Amino acid sequence: MKKAYHLKTYTTCRRILVSFDLSDLVLRDIKNQPMTEVELQEMRQRSGSYESLFNLKSQKYRQLSLHAQPLGQAKYRRWILQEYTLLARSIFLVGNRIFIGGQAQVLNTLKDCLEILQNDKQRP
Repeated sequence: MKKAYHLKTYTTCRRILVSFDLSDLVLRDIKNQPMTEVELQEMRQRSGSYESLFNLKSQKYRQLSLHAQPLGQAKYRRWILQEYTLLARSIFLVGNRIFIGGQAQVLNTLKDCLEILQNDKQRP
């Protein structure tokens, strides 16, 4: 299964989404379709931690004064489920891999992965 978790009002997410052929991906706007606990757990298994899925640049992060308190894995999980803007964006699940964020290196690796899958799909 290939999925993209994004925020359609977020400029970086829109830029990323138009950069790829995403016809085979299930697109999920996390504002309109909140993540389930099962989906978040799947992301954590692939990424290794809830912290890696947490958006430290979110305005909510500062508004809630989360930067001023210790956050363990349980708190990261709880906050991500409670407030969608605290999930890092964009997140792509492709095969058993996860791609988090909009950094060039992440996007280049994602592009390579999607191209390999597309080429494999076209082989007889």
